[in-house]
Amino acid sequence: QEEQAKLQAAQPAPRPAIPAFSTLITIKGDDACKADTLNALKAIANSAPGHYSVVTRYISVIECVGAGSAMYAYESPPRYAVGDSTRTAGIIWYASTIVHDANHSRLYHEGKAWTGGDAENICLDAQSNSLALLGAGQSTIDYVNNMKGDPYWQTPVADRYW
Repeated sequence: QEEQAKLQAAQPAPRPAIPAFSTLITIKGDDACKADTLNALKAIANSAPGHYSVVTRYISVIECVGAGSAMYAYESPPRYAVGDSTRTAGIIWYASTIVHDANHSRLYHEGKAWTGGDAENICLDAQSNSLALLGAGQSTIDYVNNMKGDPYWQTPVADRYW
C-alpha cells in the first residue's frame, strides 16, 4: 500500500481535456463536410483571428453542395454554399475560400458593391492575406493574386465546378 501511494504521488496530475473546436456557424452536410468545415474554421481561428471575426460575423451557415460554390449574403441568415472540389482541396485552401466569401458578405452588409470586379479584388486580397497567415505556399498565394482581372466570378453558379 505504501508503495502504491508513492507511485500515485509520482504520477503527474491528469491534464484537463482539450475542448473540441466549436463554432456558432451552422454546418449543413454529411460527417466529412462537418469535419472539413470545422478544421478549416479552426485553422482560421488559430492562424488568422482577424479574418475569423469577419467569418463569424458575416457567415451564419456553411452548406456543403456537390458543385457551385457561392455566397448568398442576401439570405437571412447569410449562407456560404461550398462545392465538394473546393472543400476537398485541402484545409488551407478551403479556409481561404471561407475568408473570401465572408468578405463578399461583409461588403453586402456594409451596403457596398459586393459583386463585380472591385468587390472580387477586395475578396481576393483578403483570401491572399489569409493564405499567408495559414502557411500556404507562395505558388498558392501567387495563384490567388493572379486571379485579379479574371472574370471567373461571372460563371453562372450552376456551371461552377468549384
